[in-house]
Amino acid sequence: MKSSLRLPDYFIGPVLWQTTGRIVYRAHNLIDDVECSLETIDAQYPERNLVAALRREAFITQELSDIGGIRKIHNVLPHGSGNLVLVTDLYDCTLQQFLAQSGGHGLPLAQVLEISLSLINTLGRMHQQDIVHKALSSQHVLINTINGDIALLWFGFCL
Repeated sequence: MKSSLRLPDYFIGPVLWQTTGRIVYRAHNLIDDVECSLETIDAQYPERNLVAALRREAFITQELSDIGGIRKIHNVLPHGSGNLVLVTDLYDCTLQQFLAQSGGHGLPLAQVLEISLSLINTLGRMHQQDIVHKALSSQHVLINTINGDIALLWFGFCL
């Protein structure tokens, strides 16, 4: 499926995942020569409340940028008919996709512990700043399958 998303200075590749009205593309920043992800609302004419939620998520995520284990947002760009796109670090799958790729056999215990400890440390640092995620699920945990990095996303509902 070819992307309808068009942004100057970016080569936009395939869809990495879709979740809850959002779509995430693999991309390449042509100016900086860096691989990244582009996340946007999966609608040609998004409702204002969805755009506001995406903007709020970007703000909260940027406020938490000093915490390891949280996806970094490098830019928020307007596109299309009032939509926004978040330019983020590249994570190529969600934990949900990663588990599905195991063929129903689960993950090795060492890998489960590594992922769990990473999430516990990230959530602990968030809680120290009085931030509660409120939407933790396998769809909101990202994995970079090349280097094993784990990160959280979906901060639109945080307190």
